[in-house]
Amino acid sequence: MKLSVVIPVYKPSSNFKEAILSLQNQLFKEELEVVVVMDPSGLNDDISFVKSILKDDSRFSLILNGTREGVSKSRYIGFLATSGQYVYFMDGDDILLPGSLNKMTSVLEKSGADCLNFSFYLLRNGKKVSFPLTREGKFTGYRPFDLLLSDGSIRSFLWSKCFRRELILKNDFLFLPPGENLIGEDFLFLVPLFLSPLTLYSIKDPLYIYRDDGGLSKTNHLNRAFDHLRIFELSRHYLDLRGDQEAIKIFISKSFRIRLTLSFDLSLEKKESRPDFVSYSKQILSEFELLKKSEPLPLEGLAYSDIVGSVLDS
Repeated sequence: MKLSVVIPVYKPSSNFKEAILSLQNQLFKEELEVVVVMDPSGLNDDISFVKSILKDDSRFSLILNGTREGVSKSRYIGFLATSGQYVYFMDGDDILLPGSLNKMTSVLEKSGADCLNFSFYLLRNGKKVSFPLTREGKFTGYRPFDLLLSDGSIRSFLWSKCFRRELILKNDFLFLPPGENLIGEDFLFLVPLFLSPLTLYSIKDPLYIYRDDGGLSKTNHLNRAFDHLRIFELSRHYLDLRGDQEAIKIFISKSFRIRLTLSFDLSLEKKESRPDFVSYSKQILSEFELLKKSEPLPLEGLAYSDIVGSVLDS
């Protein structure tokens, strides 16, 4: 099998059909398998809807989770069911541009890279907005991790990357506890991969259209800053467990980017007039200061404390 595509689904919208059609119309030259992993919504109509779209294409298979597993765990379940040389994680309500799969595998094979990063379009209010990358080329060593933390051309979205299967197999697959969905959880998945000896290749070609209007992996909710803080704390604790001093040094040096993310989140949440905003923002910024220290992050009393044991061996 040349390429495997994994798609987590929960309460599929009408956009799901367009997402699947964008895959079916790829004219991919090699063997392809698509694994759709569906969390239960409690509605039989949702299952029937998904099955009706997939039924006429033998390349597609459906896994029905017995309980709500969440996005990252569903991706893990789907990955275990695949066999492709390359693996791509797609959202269930976005669009792959024509020829994207051929481009992904072709660049990976020609470059010999372990991971491909590519550009994309944002679809907002029916308008397609380009998201040009500022970097193109091959990156090795700690450079991919550095660029990931810079939050510029190497964004943390999984759907803007395609992976060589061995890269995922030989590294930690970090996922959140069942039913837990946090904004920014893709970042947690990428940290172990980008710290491993890998070659990252980045291109400016847009291969994907991201619907910026809600969905399973883009849920809009009030605790944006809290979600991001938990992801950053989990990532920092993972670095502490590895004892990777160079990675910790890079993480600390890029803490200003983390601060920008949290500040942006807080500005949005302030507009929502949450009644506890003053104490809430104080907690977020206080815990952020701990991320900047060289000492290991405490396990107790922080935003990530209730889930750290389920994600990482502490």
